[in-house]
Amino acid sequence: MVQILDGVRPPGKVLDMLGRFELFDPRRTEHLDRIHLRLNQNELVGRSVDMIVSGGINAARGETLVMAVAAMVPRIIWRDKPVVAGSMDIVGDYTGLVFAEGTSVGIGQVMEFYINFGNVGVLVGFVIFGSLLRIFDVIAASYLRNGDWVRFILWFVPGMGMLQAGGSMIEVTSTVVSALAFCLMINNYLLPWFVTLRTRRARRHRNPARGRGYS
Repeated sequence: MVQILDGVRPPGKVLDMLGRFELFDPRRTEHLDRIHLRLNQNELVGRSVDMIVSGGINAARGETLVMAVAAMVPRIIWRDKPVVAGSMDIVGDYTGLVFAEGTSVGIGQVMEFYINFGNVGVLVGFVIFGSLLRIFDVIAASYLRNGDWVRFILWFVPGMGMLQAGGSMIEVTSTVVSALAFCLMINNYLLPWFVTLRTRRARRHRNPARGRGYS
């Protein structure tokens, strides 16, 4: 039962959700079905294939990949940039499905590569994408083994941005660039400031009289 505080009653949907709340049990089929329904994008991919093959819509021919490149430009530089995160309306356009207003449905790399260049696009796209991810992983691992934490973070954090299986390439590229800019800012400005501050405190600790201004 949900306790009502100060006369404020939670919305009916919230009460209903809390009333039917259950802990996840991998032995219950209905729980597994919910995960399968949420994560499995086979139906969306299949519908997009049918739409293109039947001529219901033309292939994107690299349009979404061009938008992914444009997404790397910060909006502070390109204020009228037409690209936004969340796969926009691409999934609805290429599947023919109508989703609730304001709902963002991730396109995923399989569907995105296919709607651009078909089966060849899926094959070549994942070879290139996987190779880039492997490069980030190998370089980050080498710096980690050598104890070079600054350079490790510089490769590891942006590489994590590539692990968005259900997202669009717009989200991948924008996340990678944002993470890279963040790491560079931390490594080049914030980290040196902390090191300098720590050094000053250490000197004051060794020379307390000088730290208080005594001669």
